[in-house]
Amino acid sequence: LVVPTLKFFGQRGLRRVMGQLAPLVQSRALLQGLQDLQEAKLSNEVELLQAFTAIVALLDDVDAACLQLCTQVMERIVGAYGSLWPSQRPAVHAALEQLLATVAARRGALHALLQRLTVTLLTATLAQPDDNAAYGPAALAGTEPEMPWLSYIVLWKALLGDGGGSGPQATEVWRRELYDALLQSSLDAVDALNLSYRQASMPGDQGQEAAEEVLEVGSGGLVAANVADMRTWLALQAFLAALLPGVGAAAFRRWAHTFTLQLIAASMQRQLLSSFYHLLRVAMQLADEGGLLTDSSEAATDRSGSEEKLGSNQDLSAALQSFLRGLLPASRHYVDELLGATLQLLLSAPATLLQPQELLAAMQSALSFGLQWDALAAIAVATLERWEARQLAVLHQLAPQLVPLLEPYLYEASEQELQPAPLTALGGDTPAGTEGDAEEEGEEEGVLEQDKSSAAEARKLQAAVAAASKAARDRRLQGLQALRPRIEAWLGRLGEGAAALVQISALSMAAPTEGTSSLRSGADSMLRWDTQNRLSILLRFPVGDIVELRFWLDPLLPQVAEIAERSTDGAARAAACELLHAVTLKMLGDNAKRPRKLGEAAYQEAPTEYHALMRRLFAVELRLAAGPDNIASQLFRQLLTAMVHWLTASARYEAAEPMALLEAVMDGLVDAHSGSLRSLCASLCAEWLNWSDKHVKGEGSDNLNAKSLMRRLYERLAHPDAYHRLGAAMAVAQVAGPLAGQEGLAGAVVLEGLATALGAVAVAEGDPAGSHTRHHAAHAIHELMRITKRRPAIASKLRHSDPQRGAPASIAALAERVWRLTAAPHAFTRRTAQWLLEQLAQLSQQLPTSAESLKAYVDEHFAAEVQKFLKLPGSVQQPSTAAAPVAVRSLWLQHLDGIVAWALWAVERKLMSADMLYATSTRKGASADGQSLLGAAEHFLALLLPREAQLDFRRR
Repeated sequence: LVVPTLKFFGQRGLRRVMGQLAPLVQSRALLQGLQDLQEAKLSNEVELLQAFTAIVALLDDVDAACLQLCTQVMERIVGAYGSLWPSQRPAVHAALEQLLATVAARRGALHALLQRLTVTLLTATLAQPDDNAAYGPAALAGTEPEMPWLSYIVLWKALLGDGGGSGPQATEVWRRELYDALLQSSLDAVDALNLSYRQASMPGDQGQEAAEEVLEVGSGGLVAANVADMRTWLALQAFLAALLPGVGAAAFRRWAHTFTLQLIAASMQRQLLSSFYHLLRVAMQLADEGGLLTDSSEAATDRSGSEEKLGSNQDLSAALQSFLRGLLPASRHYVDELLGATLQLLLSAPATLLQPQELLAAMQSALSFGLQWDALAAIAVATLERWEARQLAVLHQLAPQLVPLLEPYLYEASEQELQPAPLTALGGDTPAGTEGDAEEEGEEEGVLEQDKSSAAEARKLQAAVAAASKAARDRRLQGLQALRPRIEAWLGRLGEGAAALVQISALSMAAPTEGTSSLRSGADSMLRWDTQNRLSILLRFPVGDIVELRFWLDPLLPQVAEIAERSTDGAARAAACELLHAVTLKMLGDNAKRPRKLGEAAYQEAPTEYHALMRRLFAVELRLAAGPDNIASQLFRQLLTAMVHWLTASARYEAAEPMALLEAVMDGLVDAHSGSLRSLCASLCAEWLNWSDKHVKGEGSDNLNAKSLMRRLYERLAHPDAYHRLGAAMAVAQVAGPLAGQEGLAGAVVLEGLATALGAVAVAEGDPAGSHTRHHAAHAIHELMRITKRRPAIASKLRHSDPQRGAPASIAALAERVWRLTAAPHAFTRRTAQWLLEQLAQLSQQLPTSAESLKAYVDEHFAAEVQKFLKLPGSVQQPSTAAAPVAVRSLWLQHLDGIVAWALWAVERKLMSADMLYATSTRKGASADGQSLLGAAEHFLALLLPREAQLDFRRR
């Protein structure tokens, strides 16, 4: 009736019709219960919206009341969208598109309508499942409700289209504005949501800033400060990651710079949230598809032809490149899902940002862990194909280091791998009240009904867990098997570079083909761990007389270890792990039964016949325990912990086998690639120290095992390599707890540990960005000071400690070293040294507050040295002009910043007065000495300010 109404009654009649329809808008919501899930109910709402749309199309002016009616109906339909059947959704799509296209001609009205639509859609999209679980197809089917965004993304895609700009101009206008509103709202949500967190296993703050990440990432999980906000962000990230690629790169071009840079800034503040890396990967890929991530020569021919856009593109590329290069060393600390997210981001980087040589370590990790995460493996293979197409010469150089890692992907999964695993293999015990137990109990008299219900629930839970496990395993295997033809074709195209594949021979044992031997010729001599056969089992066969055969396991061990680490066949991998586990127990048992022909010391320190095998086997078991395979991880973590308990029994001697295990732990502790391995080895160090003390408790014997551990940790804490210092710092922080119970040992090693860890903090300033070595070393300092202040007996021993290997002999000797670093030019080293000096002063002076103790201690020991820190070192060159070389300006400014920060700290702690600043500045005419604080500050201002401002500074 809209057209006839306009013909006979004009604009006034249209507004009267809209007023008559208004009461329908005030009726109850669309879906109040299951009975409302009817086609007619939805049709009424859609037809009402279409009626308003038809009226709006004919009105000369769309006022606020008219727009409000349209918005209310639209919000009701959108709010119920997640509960609709798929067959009902196209009608909603058409009605909303028709309304937006109609309002698009009214520019002012369109903006207001899109803002309301975006808010309503995002609110419904990011809702949690519980909010929508009562109604809809999932509820009717009796299944778990899916995340709401999985339903609403269909509506978003229908409204946004493919982003190609192929539709009518009016349609593209409102689609572009809706896209802009969505991304702007998403960025606002990143700023508004509370995404702060803490690590679950992080100890209490001991003076360190809360923002510092001081534990190995992934060692204890994350605890969100606001769980609701964190869930909202995770839903938003997953939704955007699924939506934006479908809309296309053309629509994202306008937002690439702003969206990517804000994500980078947010991720740098929350480095342990893998969701930022997932979304950044999507943004980077869209920017690359849009031609924005090009080098200078390519960017010069950009289709925009605008110098401003060219500069913006180069800024975006530079920001992404800097962020990714900082992420390369940082990713070596990550484990589990966080590691997978960072590797996916790094490997997705185009060649204009990262070269293949830079990504070699990331690619090796991805191919290794990809056996458990098929999505990561798919990205790694796609990256190899991209390198082949664009940088074939570089790929041939890297092939020997990459091709051997591809062999596990070339073997088909066995039939056993495709069978459902028992529940106990999934990492937990069988729930109480299993099917067999329930049947047995059901035969007894007086069984309560609730017991039967519990048994049924247990069976249902068991079946659900088994089904979920099988589905996940099947998806992973299907993903890996789908990669196999691509890898085979890639190796074929690689040509001679694929020759490195023949260097790996052990995996053929996992699935030998008919007519072939499970051992290749030459393996017995190439891969042996010892020059002689040592380990065997005796087999007896009752053939007439008893026939005995001795079966030697030595030739098998290297190949079994390789299968356990790298095979894609789960059954073969589990069998290999069980064999290694059994072999280890056999060797330990044989060693325990060996005769004591020599004295106790010689007996303990003499290597056993299995020494060479165990040295190699310990390293393999550590890697398996820290690897992604759950079965191997659980099996060998328990075994390694039990071996630490057993082998530390010889705590009075540096026995050969315990030292072999300790060396393997030390090697894993300094691994440059696996954060999980470093975390495991650090925890084993704490276990080692704890059980070494238990074995000698009350015997008055010297604990050589504990001293050997601390000596090795301190040697690596002073090592030039960043990852040696990183692993050692982690272990020192872990052993601080057990060390608190060993007052004698703590008194002998704490001073050396504090001095060495502080030196590691200072040296770490030159480490690659993202290595986090200095933070771990600072955490070790905090932990050592914590146990010292809580245990008076340890503190008393520190005051009279004997010097060992250059260690400070007393608190005063250590404080002298720390004092020199309180004015270090690097901010982190300076703050750490200042904090440590305050703690040492309070420990020595025993005054009520650290400030009083520090002032008294400095007045007593360093009063004459305060003023020397207010001058720049003579070796630092002063830049003559603002155009001086960057290196000269940077070094000078760094030292000037250090002096200013030190002076501020000294004045706040009342170590000196402000008058000392003038006393240390020798006046020459109207200017201060250029090496003094005032002189350097005056020169700094002279480089930046006009002459009048300089004179004003001098007067003041």
